[in-house]
Amino acid sequence: MEKISKFYFCISLVILPFFACAETTEEYKKVDKILNETYSLFLKSAGSENSQSIKSTQLSWIRFKKKHCNEDYDTISERSVAPPNIISCLIAETEERTNEMKRIMLLKENPLEYHKDKLVKMFSILESGGYDISEVISKLRNKAAEYGDPASSDWKEYIQKNCTYSSKYSNDKRDICEGRLIYMYLLNYQ
Repeated sequence: MEKISKFYFCISLVILPFFACAETTEEYKKVDKILNETYSLFLKSAGSENSQSIKSTQLSWIRFKKKHCNEDYDTISERSVAPPNIISCLIAETEERTNEMKRIMLLKENPLEYHKDKLVKMFSILESGGYDISEVISKLRNKAAEYGDPASSDWKEYIQKNCTYSSKYSNDKRDICEGRLIYMYLLNYQ
């Protein structure tokens, strides 16, 4: 709640100088530091044989994040409003990537945790209820396209690399991984 109120506070201060939103920038620096610490642990846990794959995935995610968050800037007519939107987007995407790496490390260490994951349970319930998971994921993709372009080449590349690694080392099903990432994207922007 505090994070959201800071964001709206920054937006409401468009007449004041940009430094009024410095606290939001500081928040981004904090979450970016946590991401970098998590990334180091992730890289170490993956082993040297997987370091290139992990680095490549991370670079794909960085390209996606920069392009995606800067698209928010282009949709705002008042330039003074855009920086808080960009920073808010960077915070959300950075926290999501940090959580994704933590999730993969947890599942790699303890595969039984996979079935406790709420989104895995959601997809399992849908599947057992007769829903075609690929159709559900397709609908999620279409819905997400309304909030940006998760179908961009950067997004697709990130998902492909992340879900390939995740499915190989943490029992994550590739389609479930993709559905989960799209669902989390929607939660951030809806």
